[in-house]
Amino acid sequence: MAGKAIKCFDCGNLINDEEKFENYSKTVSQSIRTLSQKEVVPIIIGGDHGTTIPVLKGFESVADLCVVQIDAHLDWIDEKGGVRDGYSSPMRRAAEMDNVSSVVQIGLRSQGSATQKEVDAANASDKTLLIKAEELHKTGIETILNRIPKASAYFITIDADGLDPSIAPGCGYPTPGGVEYYQLFNLMRGLARKGKMVGMDFVEIVPENDVVNLTSLFAARQILNFIGILAHGGQFD
Repeated sequence: MAGKAIKCFDCGNLINDEEKFENYSKTVSQSIRTLSQKEVVPIIIGGDHGTTIPVLKGFESVADLCVVQIDAHLDWIDEKGGVRDGYSSPMRRAAEMDNVSSVVQIGLRSQGSATQKEVDAANASDKTLLIKAEELHKTGIETILNRIPKASAYFITIDADGLDPSIAPGCGYPTPGGVEYYQLFNLMRGLARKGKMVGMDFVEIVPENDVVNLTSLFAARQILNFIGILAHGGQFD
């Protein structure tokens, strides 16, 4: 089945000024805001999972947004060392955004970013759907897709450690039992059938931990798949 024409542009890098991180975050949000208003679908590559926070702020005008996260960790810490927008907090910040109607977290299976307090906070939110990796493998991706709330728009954020280390070893916390290649591909395709895909990010790749560039190649392939999904609207023959 032929898809619609897609034009792709590399907008380059936004350089982080570590001494003025707040300004950097505002630049990220404004860049996403500008692209979104022009009906451009941004694909953000690199950084830690804190990157997702200013990215999502750039979609503030997109109503009824469902954020779908692939991650081994919960990422619901309110603050750590006085920092509230760090890599352990993106899903909590997402759930606090007025335009975000739901947050779906898939692949959960690891320790390190949550205590019972964070688990309780996530479960108490009326926006969250938490899906452990074991449940994904047991029930299959189509069952998971049926549980994801209907929304006008979807944004997918992929943490490298949410994937199985057999296909993505280049991350900080490789944990067995993660999301597999076709599970992620079919998840993205299914989301495109449910509603409009407004963007994606792929974060937390650690090149020095990679094996023959496997994680980077995986990310590149899934980004290409995402572009194809945009062209076909999730429908393939």
